[in-house]
Amino acid sequence: MPRGKFSATLDRIEDGRAVLLPAGGESVEISLPVRFLPEGAKEGEVFIVAIRRESGDAEEEAQRLIESLGRHRRIP
Repeated sequence: MPRGKFSATLDRIEDGRAVLLPAGGESVEISLPVRFLPEGAKEGEVFIVAIRRESGDAEEEAQRLIESLGRHRRIP
């Protein structure tokens, strides 16, 4: 599998968190909010997990967001 992607099995769901076990026998658990799983996900299913860098410069993105919010702000 290409770098930045791996398969992981949904081990369990507890307290609103999904616990994934990466394939390959590593003793690592990945915990994330259940809302990140596809609807209807079940324990024992295998998923492809992809990790990518955010494109663009974070500072520029933040500035664009601030400007965009300023344009959409309502004046009372």
